[in-house]
Amino acid sequence: MQELTAALSSAIRPTHLIQRLPASRQTAGDGNGTAPVEVIEDAYFAEEDVPEGEEASVEPRAASKPRKYRSPKPVADLDMNAGGKSFEAFVKEKGSPAEHSMRYLMAAAWLAEHAKISTVSVDHVYTCYKSAGWTFDVSDPGFPFRYLKKEGLGDTKGGKFTINHLGNSRVEKMKGTDS
Repeated sequence: MQELTAALSSAIRPTHLIQRLPASRQTAGDGNGTAPVEVIEDAYFAEEDVPEGEEASVEPRAASKPRKYRSPKPVADLDMNAGGKSFEAFVKEKGSPAEHSMRYLMAAAWLAEHAKISTVSVDHVYTCYKSAGWTFDVSDPGFPFRYLKKEGLGDTKGGKFTINHLGNSRVEKMKGTDS
């Protein structure tokens, strides 16, 4: 009877599990894709035949390498003075936002209004960044487009972004500095 009790108690003994958080609980930001690790207490699982007196161990998953994204390239034939207002003048008029998502939105608005390019790629935005003198330090270049879509400021299809009237309205409300 004592052996049976010991076997049953070791089979249902609480153990600690390590589990990745779902994507919905990851922190928003630049889209690095790293998730914090959460320790789940009192999680039960069927242990393999573990000799009495020994602890079952759960090995944490090895950290995966961060995803490598394609580096954007400048668009050679993009006229940064198109439509009567250069991108540099547009930035001076609207201001230089700190967030990448707002910089992407500003670039998409200028490209649609002045350069007459309604569907823009990361390469178009990269060219605008370089023209404005901004540092392109985005780890996932497509993340700001996905964020803008989630916010209802445009649409994405095939990795390209199309700004809508709500996105244009947001850019119109931006205030620049005359310095």
